Amino acid sequence: MEDIVKRPHLFAVQQTSKNLPAKKEPPKSKQDRKEDKKKKPASGGKSGGGTQGRETKTKNVKKKYFTTQETEDMDYEEEASVKTANLELEFLSTDEMHDHLRKIECLKEAPDELVSIIVDELHRPLTKKYREVAKNLYDASVASSGSSRRKQHSDYQEKFSTLLGHIVMFEKATKLFSDEVASQLCKHLQKTLCSDLTNAVVLYLAQEHGLQGCPDSDAALTLEQRQKIINKFPEEIQKPLSKLHSSLNVKSLEDFHSAIDIALGAGICDMIIRKPDKKKER
Repeated sequence: MEDIVKRPHLFAVQQTSKNLPAKKEPPKSKQDRKEDKKKKPASGGKSGGGTQGRETKTKNVKKKYFTTQETEDMDYEEEASVKTANLELEFLSTDEMHDHLRKIECLKEAPDELVSIIVDELHRPLTKKYREVAKNLYDASVASSGSSRRKQHSDYQEKFSTLLGHIVMFEKATKLFSDEVASQLCKHLQKTLCSDLTNAVVLYLAQEHGLQGCPDSDAALTLEQRQKIINKFPEEIQKPLSKLHSSLNVKSLEDFHSAIDIALGAGICDMIIRKPDKKKER
């Protein structure tokens, strides 16, 4: 206390120093700011500056990209599901069912709210049942059609194989006669069995390709009728059939055998015909 009384100026200086505002630091130079910036630890998140700032920005861009992509995929899936739903079978619309219910005697004067409740209760289960019945009928039809086509293909394959076997057998028999008689028998063979096989192949393909205005599969065709049907086929089928048609007017059966092999083979009739060996003794 004696010091304070004797030297009050010291106390006054201390009080003054407490009340004085803090000294402002002199502004830093550009070089100092750069050095301070380098000394600061790299901060994550969204703070800018430095390598980490750029990485954060890149990550945000990628995240935004993937989010947009996922949103687009979801929109596409929703659109596809709507299109699929539009293609689904519907037994009756709610309006049509409402009209049908109104025709029932006991519901003619019923309130609309009651009819609407009945429609809501019946529409979904009836539509579901209708789709189940339609699907079963479709599956049965497809199975029956596929089985029928396989059987038909097998029957024609057997028929063609039998006719071709007879042709080979009779052709071999002509070798037992003189050249003049053999030539006449060959022409007769072309007009009968060879023409029958050609007609059967042409009519079978016409049926397979759904050509209109063609006779039944067992009908006998004239040269003009057969050529007219052949002209209706696309070029890849018309060309080998035209060669088969023309092979019936030559002296030997070599052209016929070459043409029938192509017509019955892959890409046209798609049949596996085991032709008897002409050189093999029976």
